[in-house]
Amino acid sequence: MKLNVVAENGPSPSLKLTLSADALDLDRYIPKAQAGAQTAPQAKEAARAPNKGPDLPMPVTGSVGVGTLKVAKLTMKNVDMKFSLKNNRLEVSPLQMGLYQGSLKATAGVD
Repeated sequence: MKLNVVAENGPSPSLKLTLSADALDLDRYIPKAQAGAQTAPQAKEAARAPNKGPDLPMPVTGSVGVGTLKVAKLTMKNVDMKFSLKNNRLEVSPLQMGLYQGSLKATAGVD
């Protein structure tokens, strides 16, 4: 796995991230469900609570390229995406991956 981070200072500071890996298994880092976890009504109530998220002091752009990515027992191949985060808005374009016997190409924006 290789992670490259470039921080630019000056009148318009920015942060650029590049992650590349042959294989990445994120399931290894996701905790298993524990006894006493939130019930469905508790989870719904928590989801309704406003979450502004962190205010980042600078724009962040980057790219991710992973040969084989495993998340939530889902295996994806040739994952490639570019993203930008500016003014608390996340834009992902493009997002491409092989999924089972097909492929997925998408764009997304989250405010």
